[in-house]
Amino acid sequence: MGIPFLKYSLVWIFLGLGSISSWAQVGFQSSFIYQRSNFIDLGVMKNLTFQPKAELFDLRFQRDIFGPSIASEINFDGEDFIIGPKIGFEYANILGGKVNIIYYTDFERESWKFTPEISLRLWEIPLSLFYGYQFSLSTDSFGQISRNRIALNFNTLLR
Repeated sequence: MGIPFLKYSLVWIFLGLGSISSWAQVGFQSSFIYQRSNFIDLGVMKNLTFQPKAELFDLRFQRDIFGPSIASEINFDGEDFIIGPKIGFEYANILGGKVNIIYYTDFERESWKFTPEISLRLWEIPLSLFYGYQFSLSTDSFGQISRNRIALNFNTLLR
């Protein structure tokens, strides 16, 4: 599979994010992920549920988050750099879930993961606590990546 598969998958997702009807909203997501090594996650998402227009960045409670995302996980341990581009689909209200396909690499080795996650929305802002279990889709793996993971996720939509 490798890099060509990932490149074409990301192009397909970008085209999909841009082709959804005009009422869908684009937003940013960021996460702190705790597993054997700490990762940060930065990306963009497309919310397919209607949200009333407000300010440019709206931190009020968003009823539903539902749609595709592209992001990348990066560890910040300093010794072993690992990056994990991923595509996913998320639904979040008070309870929610997400599924991701992640391609971890240190540019010498690679590891594919399928990661379903469940979430609980915290407070009346778009802050969620996720628990995920990673299923390995390849034989190679990294010691910094565990099967179980906990993430604190923040989504905000552009208006």
